[in-house]
Amino acid sequence: MGRRDETFDDYVARKEAEAARADLSPFVTEVDQPPADIIPVGNAWTRRMFDGPFYVSASPSNERHPDPGPDPGPDPGTDPGTDPASTRFASANAALADGMPA
Repeated sequence: MGRRDETFDDYVARKEAEAARADLSPFVTEVDQPPADIIPVGNAWTRRMFDGPFYVSASPSNERHPDPGPDPGPDPGTDPGTDPASTRFASANAALADGMPA
């Protein structure tokens, strides 16, 4: 915090007062060409300070975050409580332990 004798509540009050007195210059949007399937959001303050709305997707998209697929389950031999002999890899593990190719 700023001063040694300042309590946290005093610090918060001082910072809030400084923020309230701050003179903020609005940002100017140079290009605003949102896709057709996007939703504008904001309020009077955001439109004034940011020269327009913000945008959100109309629906969730898996384009950037693809589904990783089904969970394959525990990794035999590395997850606590997993007995490799009781898994679907038991025959491969047994063959490798005997020195035979799986």
